[in-house]
Amino acid sequence: VEEAAEVLEAVKSQESANVIKEVGDTLWYCVGLLKSCSLDLASIVHEDWDFDCDLQDDEISLVIKVGQLAGRLKKYERGDYGEEKLRRYMEEIIPGIFSALHGVCHKYVLTLQSA
Repeated sequence: VEEAAEVLEAVKSQESANVIKEVGDTLWYCVGLLKSCSLDLASIVHEDWDFDCDLQDDEISLVIKVGQLAGRLKKYERGDYGEEKLRRYMEEIIPGIFSALHGVCHKYVLTLQSA
């Protein structure tokens, strides 16, 4: 959640170098989370990393989606949410997180791959 908030702060400061750094940090955590749950990035994210983007509120959407994921992770850690259910949820929400990150990059004529 902290990294998503830092993306939002970087967008507000309009510093593209900081935006790409924070997007990269957020991607790093997403990929690490997928690996820790034995989920394959390629099975969840398109090979060409081509996502639709809102172009208006991608940074807000990112914070919301990451917050939703953090809530599910909390429930999982607490024992209220099963592992298979968490995996299915991650398969649904991670593409939306990547899409929001793509939209943020697009505003600065950057790509997710460059992050």
